[in-house]
Amino acid sequence: RIGLPSKIIAPQQAGVDPQYSYRSIIVTTYPVDIEASTADIRANAKHQGFEVFFNWLKAQSRGIYHQHSWTRGCGAHHLRAARELGFKTVLTVHVPGNVCLRGTMMQHGKKACDGQVFAVKCGACWAHSRGVPKAASTGVASIPLPISEWARSRPGLGRLGTMLSARAHGEEKRRQIQAMTADANVVVAVCQWLHDALELNGVPKEKLMLSRQGLAPAFMRSARAAASARATTTGPLRALYLGRWDSTKGIDVIVKAIRQLPGTTPVELSIRAIQSSSGEIFEKAVRKLADGDRRITIQPAVDRSDLPEIFADHDVLVVPSRWLETGPMVVLEALSAGLYILGSNMGGIAEILTNSDNGELIDHENIAKWSEAVLRLSHLKSAGDLVKRPSEVRSIDTVAQEMAEVYRQLAGVK
Repeated sequence: RIGLPSKIIAPQQAGVDPQYSYRSIIVTTYPVDIEASTADIRANAKHQGFEVFFNWLKAQSRGIYHQHSWTRGCGAHHLRAARELGFKTVLTVHVPGNVCLRGTMMQHGKKACDGQVFAVKCGACWAHSRGVPKAASTGVASIPLPISEWARSRPGLGRLGTMLSARAHGEEKRRQIQAMTADANVVVAVCQWLHDALELNGVPKEKLMLSRQGLAPAFMRSARAAASARATTTGPLRALYLGRWDSTKGIDVIVKAIRQLPGTTPVELSIRAIQSSSGEIFEKAVRKLADGDRRITIQPAVDRSDLPEIFADHDVLVVPSRWLETGPMVVLEALSAGLYILGSNMGGIAEILTNSDNGELIDHENIAKWSEAVLRLSHLKSAGDLVKRPSEVRSIDTVAQEMAEVYRQLAGVK
């Protein structure tokens, strides 16, 4: 709509055609071997099907290559290929995994990390996440690098290999960030803490850009219209969780908080979570935890088209995450619909809510504080004082204009 023709290429999902249409935009895909060997992954080998990606990219007119992923299927090799083919390159960093071996930015799973990569520190944290006791993790991550590199190249060593390779994994993450910095003309961070972590890891300020996430204007209009049509100030407090079944999302925190409240507390929690590759065991644990409390219901996941109506049916969104979120988008969506937010006091959630009157921040593991907040909001709802106030949030159109300006500068267009 703003005059910049684009083409999209993405790793092929199972059961998806090699080329398909999304909102009248043609999406080209390329194959990625899902069952890659541990040896290939540790050797940072190109995935099977990389040549399909490369040949497609080589056939395009040289312009701007903008990558939104940092995975084996779309990562370092793809960004480097674009640079070597003569494209100007932009990389948007959306997730902690670009700088964090553990993938959460929580040092030893307990406290927020600044993200600066050191081989021993990060290797120890990674080893701990793989089952090495915390007390021993720094020791195993301090062994000489040549020994650690040797162990990393031999995936058949099992648990011993995990321990011995910790430092090498930390060093590899440091090298990846250096390569990422070298191969990108511009590195875009979607939140401040990611921006700060990238700067700590040597991304030059002149390459680094903060561009926060935004919502589609059509969604915001629908959310506000639905909220206005069904504004209620009576009845029990209706709390909502939207997200993944994953322990990092902290669903058990809010379940425990509600179970600690007297049974007469007028509150209802609706959990609408989507399945994730690692969430099955966690889901079973949460279901067991919620069993017997009629105030807590676990319902099917929500289709995006139904979100405005779902938000209109609730008063508060709960986001008890145990890791550093880069958004999350659901907080912006709920704010645009007028919901009050109870969120963890760290990461992107804190960045969004710090200056907002429509939410508050709570320590992610302080169950008592979560209970107190829910109880207070239930009293406000009963008194008719919890009123929905849709917030002005950032638009995706603003994001697009920012990116367009970056493209024009890279292309030398005034």
